[in-house]
Amino acid sequence: MSRLTKPPTDQEDRERVVRRRNFRREIIGIFLGVSGAMVISSLLPVVRQNVSLATVMLWGGAFGGVAASFPRFEKAGAALTKGDNRVLNYAIGLGIPLIVLLLLALLR
Repeated sequence: MSRLTKPPTDQEDRERVVRRRNFRREIIGIFLGVSGAMVISSLLPVVRQNVSLATVMLWGGAFGGVAASFPRFEKAGAALTKGDNRVLNYAIGLGIPLIVLLLLALLR
């Protein structure tokens, strides 16, 4: 450790562990989503005929990552609503990226 950097505090260590755990959970969710989407694509000929495998994998990874990130969406919603209503916090937390995507789609 350099003389110019402070040693990490216990709070920083806990935050680092939580971030690492969340990152691992999201990566596992993405891989599970991609593999699940590939299985669905191979089992349903309609999906195979209408959508490319890359698109199926992309959407599977997106859904898997979102499913693994639900606790973080609740935190994002709670930061905006300042309340303890979990359903409202999830709705607000999930609505933020959807609104951004909608705005990007409208600009296109």
